[in-house]
Amino acid sequence: MEPLACSEIFDRLEKDPNFRDSQNIPKIKVVTTDRSTAIKAVMKKKNQLRQQAKEPECKHGADLWHYDKNITTDLRKLCKAKYARPLRPWIPSLRRFIYWSPQSSRGMPKGTIAEKLMSMVDHIQNVHEFPQNKHFKRCSHGMPAPSRLKYIAKNSILLTKLRDIISGKNNSRINDANSLEECGQTGLNETLNSLHNMYAPKYLGLTHQTMIIKG
Repeated sequence: MEPLACSEIFDRLEKDPNFRDSQNIPKIKVVTTDRSTAIKAVMKKKNQLRQQAKEPECKHGADLWHYDKNITTDLRKLCKAKYARPLRPWIPSLRRFIYWSPQSSRGMPKGTIAEKLMSMVDHIQNVHEFPQNKHFKRCSHGMPAPSRLKYIAKNSILLTKLRDIISGKNNSRINDANSLEECGQTGLNETLNSLHNMYAPKYLGLTHQTMIIKG
């Protein structure tokens, strides 16, 4: 249903005169969604149609709110294990780093966001220089101040686990890092949907009129 809804809404907005400029060029420059492969396919098709019509491409950005939520969920699940408890106090700092990485990388070369995200694995070891990187060579905070957080041992299995979480299955997360460049977020929409679902849960069968009211 989501790919169909995305396609329908995009088409309606493109046909709406209010979303076209004086030269009849679509005003929609960026669309932010989660990292759904089905939505990616929809946006790829829409851009192919735009290319045929000689219209500018519409960027498809990944939602930073969902990106953070997915990583945080995996981190909290990992930290339930006894051996992973030393990582738990780091979660707030890692979340801030997730938001900072794309926000501080606008206009920078492709690949910078991914390098910053992966540097979290080094940061929690008290390693702040990354000569192996192409763009992000060192942390920008200077000499780290004394912290209540305990650094993770360099050969700890936690580092492998954290690296796997940041990379995602088959490196899917880190490969999508460049799509975070626009720093788009759907957090407000998700909060509204959560409120709707509180009073009209998805597991209940509702009438058409009730669904309209819910929307």
